[in-house]
Amino acid sequence: MRKTILVVHGMRKGKLNETLLNFIHQTFNSDEIDYEVAFLESEEILLDEVIQQTVDAGYSRIHLVPLLLFTASHYYEDIEALYESFKENNPNVQFILSKPLGTHPIMTN
Repeated sequence: MRKTILVVHGMRKGKLNETLLNFIHQTFNSDEIDYEVAFLESEEILLDEVIQQTVDAGYSRIHLVPLLLFTASHYYEDIEALYESFKENNPNVQFILSKPLGTHPIMTN
């Protein structure tokens, strides 16, 4: 079983996270992608919790896709640290970490 976790910056408070969730669900409204959304900045739906729930659910392949514009500190420090930790502690699970969305060559067009 495979799961894609879409990683979004988010906000600790306010309604922006709800707006982001609605936008993502409308954009990825498809049965073809098994995905969850996780926030870096939020009081709920935190990345480490979503990854752990996905591991606990028995997924054997987890793809982390940062919906970020740049490879800034959140990517290098927060996401990569969680990626490495979960990869080390769950050797039977294949973890894949994508580059941030904004670094994709087509984004310049």
